[in-house]
Amino acid sequence: MLKPQIRKHPKSKKISEAARTLKNKLRESSAKALRKKQMKDDPLAYFPNMGKEFYDTRMWKDLRFDVLRENAVSNKDGKAHCVLCGAWWTTENPLHVDHKLPRSKFPQMELMKSNMQVLCKMCNEGKSAKV
Repeated sequence: MLKPQIRKHPKSKKISEAARTLKNKLRESSAKALRKKQMKDDPLAYFPNMGKEFYDTRMWKDLRFDVLRENAVSNKDGKAHCVLCGAWWTTENPLHVDHKLPRSKFPQMELMKSNMQVLCKMCNEGKSAKV
């Protein structure tokens, strides 16, 4: 027994592309809504490709602490300092943990310890996201 052949309308490809685009947009918006809900439930949770909320996550804060501690342990006096200019922490010029390769261009490396460096505020603000 032969199955009947279904003929597609010549414009059906365009319709399916539009439907696919709409489906992707709905999927993205539902993923964003789910992420917002999850962040309300656990504000310290980490999600890939986060915006500035990344700096409030527990994973970032733990990594930041480890990097500062290792920087301090590597010095003879046990104090953390800027790896560029050698400045110590002061209230006017606090130390920052910086991404060597910027998060905006290398999001897969945002939680890698090897991508971190300790910089003073002045050195960090003078640096940009250029690679």
